[in-house]
Amino acid sequence: MEIAQFLLFVPDVFAGVITEAPPLLSYFVRILEFLLRIVASVALIAVMVSGVMYMTASGDVSRATRAKTYLLWSLAGLSIALLSFVVVRVLVSVLS
Repeated sequence: MEIAQFLLFVPDVFAGVITEAPPLLSYFVRILEFLLRIVASVALIAVMVSGVMYMTASGDVSRATRAKTYLLWSLAGLSIALLSFVVVRVLVSVLS
């Protein structure tokens, strides 16, 4: 599958009986996976930003504590996004 086709959600061309058409669940899963990839990317960027904040704290305890807090919540968001991806995959395998 081409990247442009995946990002633009261009449906595959199917010819034949309506029963041969892809189920609606497949489109729903593609949208969810796309959104989860965006969330995971934002969480990874937040982890990197909090690392830079920690390195540039220069011994300031309040700035270092704030960077650690940002890191904690960034990792929590990343783990929730990855767990959501796993849940979507399991639900798709069960419902298919």
